[in-house]
Amino acid sequence: MNDHSEKAFFLYLRSRLGDLKTTEKWTLEEESGRVQQIDGATPKVVLAKLLKPAGQLIEIGGKHLSLGRVTVSDAKWWEAAVRLMIFSTAIFLNSGPTESFAREVEFIVGNKKLLRRAFLLMEPTDETMSAGRYRDQQAAKNRQERWETTRAFFGSHCGKLPPYDHRGAIISLFSPDLREPFVGISRYKLYEMMHEMYVDLTKRGSYDLAPGELCPCNSGKTFQDCHQR
Repeated sequence: MNDHSEKAFFLYLRSRLGDLKTTEKWTLEEESGRVQQIDGATPKVVLAKLLKPAGQLIEIGGKHLSLGRVTVSDAKWWEAAVRLMIFSTAIFLNSGPTESFAREVEFIVGNKKLLRRAFLLMEPTDETMSAGRYRDQQAAKNRQERWETTRAFFGSHCGKLPPYDHRGAIISLFSPDLREPFVGISRYKLYEMMHEMYVDLTKRGSYDLAPGELCPCNSGKTFQDCHQR
């Protein structure tokens, strides 16, 4: 992964409590004006579609999380997570009260370069979920409850987060005042938000790590002698 010209990719970190399947209906409008209707998708699916022209949205998979694009054993989870966090173009977090997620967050907020390209997802809810089948109602309830836990958890790391909004949001962890409602977000708005945090959508995130600086993994080695290899 030391080739800075390699294609950009995005990392999706979540607890196992998120992304319950629902009957949500999403309408995405492309810059061309074409409208796409997505049925039964979670916010993660919508996010992946928005990011697709720039790069793939990758999720770590294993027993501690549901299956993802990168499947690892629990024993090798942390090693894989660190490498993906260092090299991802941007990191999207869907919070939840699990030890593995908390460890990932501690790693990100401990390094300003990783924090700059990290964005927190507040999952939206709508009337169709609250009035729908039992699974939809539970998903809506879980999203709101997890957000309150998220606010308490991140409050000591990244400052004050907004109260729950049924429209959801994508929030910069580096600068929480920089955020966009998730409902109605376009590819243009999402990309512009990342650009404001100096995220280069054409490169892997490690492009701003100098070979001679300390590696973000806290090994005490320089980047060129550690994860750049």
